[in-house]
Amino acid sequence: MKLMGHMIAGYPDIESSIDIGRGILKGGASYLEVQFPFSDGNADGILIQNASMDSINNGFNTKDGFKIISTLAKEFPKAKLIAMTYANIIYAYGIYEFIRDIKAANGYGLIAPDFLYTKDDHEGIRGICAALDVKFIELITATSSDFRIKEIESSSNAPLLYVVAREGITGASTDISPALKASLKRIKTLSDKEIYVGFGINSHAQVKLLQGYTDGFIVGSYFVKCAKEALSKENAVRKTDLVTKLKEATMSLLN
Repeated sequence: MKLMGHMIAGYPDIESSIDIGRGILKGGASYLEVQFPFSDGNADGILIQNASMDSINNGFNTKDGFKIISTLAKEFPKAKLIAMTYANIIYAYGIYEFIRDIKAANGYGLIAPDFLYTKDDHEGIRGICAALDVKFIELITATSSDFRIKEIESSSNAPLLYVVAREGITGASTDISPALKASLKRIKTLSDKEIYVGFGINSHAQVKLLQGYTDGFIVGSYFVKCAKEALSKENAVRKTDLVTKLKEATMSLLN
């Protein structure tokens, strides 16, 4: 299976966040979400919320996010870099301008959890993504109806769907239950796209249990926790070691 890793742009600072991204990509991630921090991310657990606030308090601005994507895209040309953020950030920057700058930074796609799918796409975000060849990655839930899944799948310009494994916020561990496996199996029969499952995936044991039910998995809070532990006063790894620490953390999920 493939991995979509996740990092908070600007946490704990710009250069360190780039090192975190480097480590995740060197560890074997195929995709990397670069989260542009927002003060009130309604899908974020406490680890991501706190890291986002640290980034904002340290002066992060939206243009910094595109610089981070650009830096990592140049170093890892085969990796797919995805901007992830919330509607407020995109509206404040300008929808067209935000998507244009993802493309200019050699980014691959966009995840915006609070831009829910509607048939008329009244915000225009999906049409702009399609016009600029930026993949807009849609979120569905494990309990989405067959009709809803087919509707979203047929309209998406991305090669994958993001399946939210459970209700609530990120961070807490998700039980890889028979019901979840059955839902993923159903979704795979309804869609020709790759299926990636996320929310609460934080161990190799969970990944093994998902084998055969999904094409990939998405991991967020786990990487924030790994970075926080590496950067704590007790550990205080050198800058060069941060890449290694995150590489090892990534490989422990995949291998």
